[in-house]
Amino acid sequence: MNDKLYYQQEGSGAIRAWALGAMLEGAGWAVTGIIGFAAIYGLIWLVGQFLPEQSKQAPPPNVTGALVQPLTVETA
Repeated sequence: MNDKLYYQQEGSGAIRAWALGAMLEGAGWAVTGIIGFAAIYGLIWLVGQFLPEQSKQAPPPNVTGALVQPLTVETA
């Protein structure tokens, strides 16, 4: 090993230190994003717990998915 600090190194040691720093920064951003997504999801869930039970059992407002074409059978 080299006794120099990472910012005093030259060549491949400096490149390795920079790459490690970039990877750790990316991991930090990923953790921040995951925690942010979990916080938003948790907030939506928490608001949903305060809604009345009837609103949770109501049919969806978009009824086009629930429409079914009747089956017609022709007799000859």
